[in-house]
Amino acid sequence: MYRALVTFVALLLITAVAWPGPPKPVESEWLVTESGTFFIDGDTRGRDGALCFHMEFRVRKPVTETLYVTVDFENPEDKDSPLFSEFEIAPGTTIFEAKSEMIHAIRNRSRYRVKVWIYADVKRKELLGTHEQLVQFDMPRELLERFGIRLL
Repeated sequence: MYRALVTFVALLLITAVAWPGPPKPVESEWLVTESGTFFIDGDTRGRDGALCFHMEFRVRKPVTETLYVTVDFENPEDKDSPLFSEFEIAPGTTIFEAKSEMIHAIRNRSRYRVKVWIYADVKRKELLGTHEQLVQFDMPRELLERFGIRLL
């Protein structure tokens, strides 16, 4: 009994060390990732579920003029066609959120890249900085199926 318990604990420790866990929040010149997750909009009858990336960033520099931001979210269905969001950050902003458009399928237990582009001009020609964060998606398969999320 004691030997089995020790073996079980050792396997748990090895698994914990081998599994990288969620990505650490990234700090860049302009931003710090405060959170990176997914919102699920599902139907408990298992039909037409959808989800989106939801990110929160803290601005590290004072925003004295409007900034123009583009956020690229890795598309689980096609890495060559990222999902994106564009918006403005008003002077005085210290924290902002970014959400992707809704998607209907995802690869479970995978990491997805989110890249933020910060520009000084509305035409997005004067790049001030970038910020990249990996976001892990890991949910029980049964839950995803229950809410109608298609697994890739």
